[in-house]
Amino acid sequence: MAAPRSWKDAMVAAGAVAVSHVPAASLGRADIDEVAGAEPVEDSGVAVHAVEQGAPAPLTIRFLDGIQLWKVVYYDGVLPIVRAHVAAAVRSRGADRRLRTADEAGRDCVVACVAALRPAVRAALEASGLELVDLPQDEVSQPGRALEAARRAVERARVALEKQLGERCAERLGTDEWLVVDGVLSESSVLAGHPRALAVIKSHAAQYFAGPELERALTVAPGHRTSVFRPRGRALFQLIANHVPDLPQALNVQIVANDRDQRVELEGRIELHLTAAGCHRLVGDSARADRVPD
Repeated sequence: MAAPRSWKDAMVAAGAVAVSHVPAASLGRADIDEVAGAEPVEDSGVAVHAVEQGAPAPLTIRFLDGIQLWKVVYYDGVLPIVRAHVAAAVRSRGADRRLRTADEAGRDCVVACVAALRPAVRAALEASGLELVDLPQDEVSQPGRALEAARRAVERARVALEKQLGERCAERLGTDEWLVVDGVLSESSVLAGHPRALAVIKSHAAQYFAGPELERALTVAPGHRTSVFRPRGRALFQLIANHVPDLPQALNVQIVANDRDQRVELEGRIELHLTAAGCHRLVGDSARADRVPD
């Protein structure tokens, strides 16, 4: 019999079954659909305030975003073998308002419980030259649990890249420059403690209010924001503001500040969040990562 032409042929020859399954969880972050609760900081409840338009935005703003893509490419018995790609990028917008890539990184890997693979399948994977991310055996006892373990592993890889680039960017920020993170600041103590780092959260899967206050928060008119609040169990301050009205999809966003002084600064410079509309282009334009590698 002819020798296998590639590691993929070797996988099949070793008994692995080739598949192509892209789980829904690979299309974005896994947010928790729950009412998380919040404590008011500015008003006794959720109120809506007009944003003053007079204060200029900082001259230079840097944006950090990342992606995660993964799919099941083989099964060794009932054990899924996942091919994944994560990437992150920092883009800078200066006086000319054009986005330019300042830093980027990407990572390709295969995710599986290596110890549970048959020896020939394991040997084929190890000979592929791809980075192997090993899953603990106690997390892959069932196929469904194995997929969830793989998702978490891919998410950790993305978060690690974003943290690496974010902290590197924060170290280089000028005194009049700001860093806007698509996500949360709490993944990094460096970013959470930086006086000019903001987090923009585009998803509302985790809610902080209920009833009329929820409706008020999610129907903020363009050019307005909610009262500042503190998510329950967190030290960071947060508010909800509306995107500019001429965007294709006017979404509410959440902006996180680190302390009261920065919260006051936020109220005067809320235009920062308007530029976050470019976040969806950060990786697509710079890391060139729009699909899982074959």
